[in-house]
Amino acid sequence: NIVTAPGQTREVTLPDGTIVTLNVASSLKYNARYGKEKREVWLDGEAFFDVKSNAECPFSIHSGILDVNVTGTSFNVCSYPDGHQTSVTVKSGKVGMVYCADRMTISRESGISPENQRLRKNRQSRNRPSGHREQRPGIFFRHR
Repeated sequence: NIVTAPGQTREVTLPDGTIVTLNVASSLKYNARYGKEKREVWLDGEAFFDVKSNAECPFSIHSGILDVNVTGTSFNVCSYPDGHQTSVTVKSGKVGMVYCADRMTISRESGISPENQRLRKNRQSRNRPSGHREQRPGIFFRHR
């Protein structure tokens, strides 16, 4: 369990070489079998992921009611437990998501898949913890 305190950020390299930058008041968990059959992590809060490419072993993030699945890309996930907003910001590549059982894809090139109308593009950041540091720029989508 990796935790950041209010006002603190932390960069972590996972066993497969994936780099995770945890934002303030966030936590990341993964088990001892990480990378053997699956690359799964659990996030509370916000983190930027630069995922090491591995098509045979996809990378999954579980964060509240949002699951994100990729093989190799860079993106930000914001899903604080007490927040009323969930967002994914794609810097490069493509991100597959399951949100409240709805499947969608976001990519820097094409934006969000048209089958999901509940997410909308928005470049404002609100309701972040004290000391929050804005993560890297990209295509930003959110759901309230």
